[in-house]
Amino acid sequence: MGVGNFSVVDSGYAAFDVPTSVTATDGSLVSTVRVTWASSAGATNYTVWKGTSTNAAQATNVAATTGLSYDDAAAAPDTLFYFWVKADYAIGSSGFSVPDSGF
Repeated sequence: MGVGNFSVVDSGYAAFDVPTSVTATDGSLVSTVRVTWASSAGATNYTVWKGTSTNAAQATNVAATTGLSYDDAAAAPDTLFYFWVKADYAIGSSGFSVPDSGF
């Protein structure tokens, strides 16, 4: 049997798991919005992002945590905000989660 040519190299990459089940409270807590999410396998940290529209590109990073929840005491009363979560890994970060709104 002869030796064939090698295939073309493809470096590829694996996408990072995006946090799921992001939920923000809707006025049920006094002076705070609680944001929770499900864990992402291998994540070392999570960042929470907040905005006043559904456009994640306009969101502001408001917290970093190793836990699965964040209480936003800076949310203005009766103002609707959108929240996203990103998972951080040793070599990079996930994309934005699906947002949830809270007030």
